[in-house]
Amino acid sequence: MGLEARCVARCGELVGEGTASLELDRLLFRGPFRLSLRLQELTEVSADGGELRLVSPEETTILELGNRAPRWAERILKPPGRLEKLGIRAGQTAALVAVTDAELPAELVGAGVSVVAEAEVARADWLFFQADSPVALERIPALASQLPPKGAIWVIYPRGRKDLQDVQVFAVVRPAGWTDTRVARFSDTHTASKFVRKAARG
Repeated sequence: MGLEARCVARCGELVGEGTASLELDRLLFRGPFRLSLRLQELTEVSADGGELRLVSPEETTILELGNRAPRWAERILKPPGRLEKLGIRAGQTAALVAVTDAELPAELVGAGVSVVAEAEVARADWLFFQADSPVALERIPALASQLPPKGAIWVIYPRGRKDLQDVQVFAVVRPAGWTDTRVARFSDTHTASKFVRKAARG
């Protein structure tokens, strides 16, 4: 979700200062102790007096976030959708190549995004390419070269695979003139890395 802050966390008898990060499905805290709270398991989320209160069946966690607490609570209670997290907007065009996520095409169309096939990559704002093997990555440079100057790529690949991690993806895409700008959780099974042309970054 893109929120991160230094803060003091309290959980039971544990108290310490560290870094809290709000991700797609959980809140993480790293400091003198570590916490990983699954958002769907929280039974209460509230912000009061600069404190973010997170209640689960097992425990209550307090993050001292100051004036940022209401924003964090709102993000947890009303999380942005997947396309918003990926930066996809209505009126854009997305090319889907080898993508197996059955929900993505309808999700894109429902958000006002035009979906095109591999043959129309040249007119796409976004290329979604799924690689489920290291060999599949070899297709990316040729496909990416067809994108318009401001086009961007989301490379989707399985989570938890030692033979297909972000370093393998970077090793193929970076030499083709692209720069990675984000890594995001795409689904329960897949991760995605975003790439833009080096001249277009920023």
